Amino acid sequence: MNARESVLEEIRTAPEPMVEEVLDFVRFLKSKPAVEQLAPATPRVLPDFAARKRAIFGDRILPDSQEILDELRADRI
Repeated sequence: MNARESVLEEIRTAPEPMVEEVLDFVRFLKSKPAVEQLAPATPRVLPDFAARKRAIFGDRILPDSQEILDELRADRI
């Protein structure tokens, strides 16, 4: 079942006041100028702190990793 069929099924079982709200909302969406160009949001790329830590410090295990995290966070700002 695709999204359109799912929406129609939900509307069929909804009470009339809710259907009126759905109709109003759909008309609102269709009135927006760029409705044809809706694109999914691009996922936010987060920094890979573990990879940066390895690049900076190699495979050394340091007793206090908080210093490393603080330095990596400072680079981000």
